[in-house]
Amino acid sequence: MALLKHFYFSFFIIALASTSSFSQSSKIKFGSVSMEEMQMTHYEKDSSADAVILYDKGRFNAKELKFYRHVRVKILKKTGTNWGNWTINTPYRGYIKAVVYNLKDNEIVEEKVGNDALYEEQVVEDFYVYKLFAPHVTEGTVIDISYSHPGLPNEWRFQERIPVICNELKLEISEYIKYTKTFYGFEPIETISLSEWKAEHVPAFIEEPYLSHYSNYITKFQFQVTSFTFYGRRVYLNSSWSNINSLLLNYSQFGGLLNSGFLNQPAKEIEAKASTTEEKINLAYKYIQDNMTWNNRVALTASTNVKNSFQNEHTGNSAEINLLLTALLEKVGVKSYPVVLSTRDNGFLFPHNPPSLNQLNYVVAYVNHEGTEMLLDATSKDLVPGVLPTRCLNGQGLLVHRDHVLWVDLNMGKRNIKRQFANVTINEDGSASAKLTNQSSEYGYLEWVEEKDDFQEDEAYIQHLESNFSGIDITNYEVTKDKENLKVTEVFNVDLTENILDLDNEVIFSPFFMYEYNENPFKAETRKYPVDLTYPSEFQSTIIVDCPLNYQIKSMPSSIAMKMQNGGGEFTFLSNQMGNKVQFKVLIKITQPVFTETEYLELKQFFSQSLVKVNESIVFTKGV
Repeated sequence: MALLKHFYFSFFIIALASTSSFSQSSKIKFGSVSMEEMQMTHYEKDSSADAVILYDKGRFNAKELKFYRHVRVKILKKTGTNWGNWTINTPYRGYIKAVVYNLKDNEIVEEKVGNDALYEEQVVEDFYVYKLFAPHVTEGTVIDISYSHPGLPNEWRFQERIPVICNELKLEISEYIKYTKTFYGFEPIETISLSEWKAEHVPAFIEEPYLSHYSNYITKFQFQVTSFTFYGRRVYLNSSWSNINSLLLNYSQFGGLLNSGFLNQPAKEIEAKASTTEEKINLAYKYIQDNMTWNNRVALTASTNVKNSFQNEHTGNSAEINLLLTALLEKVGVKSYPVVLSTRDNGFLFPHNPPSLNQLNYVVAYVNHEGTEMLLDATSKDLVPGVLPTRCLNGQGLLVHRDHVLWVDLNMGKRNIKRQFANVTINEDGSASAKLTNQSSEYGYLEWVEEKDDFQEDEAYIQHLESNFSGIDITNYEVTKDKENLKVTEVFNVDLTENILDLDNEVIFSPFFMYEYNENPFKAETRKYPVDLTYPSEFQSTIIVDCPLNYQIKSMPSSIAMKMQNGGGEFTFLSNQMGNKVQFKVLIKITQPVFTETEYLELKQFFSQSLVKVNESIVFTKGV
């Protein structure tokens, strides 16, 4: 039985759908744009807005059991042209159309969006994603989008990352469908009736630094169908995570991959080479990594003929790669299960909320065998067993098991670890140089890989660092990667002469020249949403400054230690003088990856005070 047909009620909708058409009652009609809208150049309530949603109306037609939406967006600045691209999730296959309007010689020119700009993607059976890339979108463009689909939407947003002038939602009451709705967000909405809501001049959602994902906090409804009537009989959808597990395991493009016979031969070869659990895991993981390249598509289920993709094309989406990894681990005798989850950009997965397949969009492998427990994702060549990509670190995942409902923490103790050691030499002629070693491991290594991949040549990377840290000139650079241990070591030779301030009788020098936090990441006075740092972190820096014998230390930073009241962070600064050498050690630990908005001020002050300390200078006086 089809996955979502079994879970939802598409057969019911097909049985009851009428052929009558639905016409929106609002004065704003699809395909009829006014000159006033075309000539609009700014939004008075938010002059910074680069685009604005003029109108967004949704309506569920109780007779047809179909949902209709009409959204109109105005592009105000060139930076807002990305609002010509839309991704629309529908619980069933729907119908979509769009028109682009531009002004030419003071006349409105209409351009219908053709099939070459519309893409339909079936994520799982009867669950679709439509991608629209409107053509010729520029400053001043108006875009009209209309679509419909059977059933209720999964959610309705009253707020977006651009202002919304008018937003209306009406869900006509139906004797056939019962549902629950959950409200999220902070902006007020007006309740017109038990089935109708309205919001006007909703401000744009402002994304704050270190925010999990904006969709977790915008003002919206989420819907869950609880029952429907079929031929006079009320059928209750007693949805549960256990049911979702069964549906996934019975679905050919998910559970069917766990029995892939084409993996039998590589499994035999691995078993012949490996004797321990660790060896089996490593060989199975490497085999999938070597034979499958991720196509950058995030998915919950397979979307192709996986056998052909594996044997001929050697590419696949995230689900195909990680489900094959799970299958291969099982075949070599390592007890493994799929774990399904919601990625960070898909929003939180709340185990206590009504279960819904729509909350899930990713799957990884989970090993729990003879004392070995770990999560695995083979989509990146830079990953190793036991470490998930950052996109997966989003609370808990659901272990897909036919008999049990178990939740697994997605970050199993891995941190962002960075170590720094520098020897600095100050010369009598006022010049200075240093040899600096930076070592990044675990998620620190993955952060480095992501940053380094932005620069194809070392020269561009060096220029990037020199622009980020003032007063340095990198004269030599060497790097050593240890992928198996998720570790990278960088060695820099740095000219620091520009960091020396020579005032005749005094010399001033700031020792932390390539410090991890060169500015406070938290600048706002207040915080509306939690701070999500993704994972715990630890940064340690040791600086030894070797100064001329005729220099005397007039003043230097003193030792200090401080901790946050909630225990989520600690900062230690140690200084010590040994003859003509000065040594400094800094340790910053953030053990709590998520801070509530009420903890924000303390977190901000923690970084402010630590930065004040590391920016203190050594003051030398010159001897005779």
